[in-house]
Amino acid sequence: MTVPAPAAWNHLATAGEALLASVVLQAYKPSTGDMAEFLRHEIESYVDRNLQDPNLGLKQIASSHHVSVRTVQRLLAGSGTGLTGLIRKSRLQSVRRDLADHRTAHLTIAEVAARWCIHDAQWLAKAFKSEFGMGPSEFRKSSATET
Repeated sequence: MTVPAPAAWNHLATAGEALLASVVLQAYKPSTGDMAEFLRHEIESYVDRNLQDPNLGLKQIASSHHVSVRTVQRLLAGSGTGLTGLIRKSRLQSVRRDLADHRTAHLTIAEVAARWCIHDAQWLAKAFKSEFGMGPSEFRKSSATET
């Protein structure tokens, strides 16, 4: 008996996975709402994992999920903020988390913000205050006194 080459095993495994997936998917027919919810959650998770990418945007997200730009826009329209708002809020929350973290206390506020692709100090101050009710400097000072 001849043992198949490793490449043949890979092809066989891929074919087996595809066959199993098709059998499972025939038995389970998710509703359109379930699929939309799943995809929206996947996109939100992708955004969280890629916040430090300065090119994070609509086209990149659509391409990475194999959907159209319009599909991404439609999925996030129900959130009330859209993609730009989601990225903005997530980046601000990341800055806030880092400003409160003693391990990043040696970094300036500008350095913390730059880690999350925020390079405009005036924009940061205004957006941070709007989101959290105080400026980043004030937040950092209050966080330092609480710990």
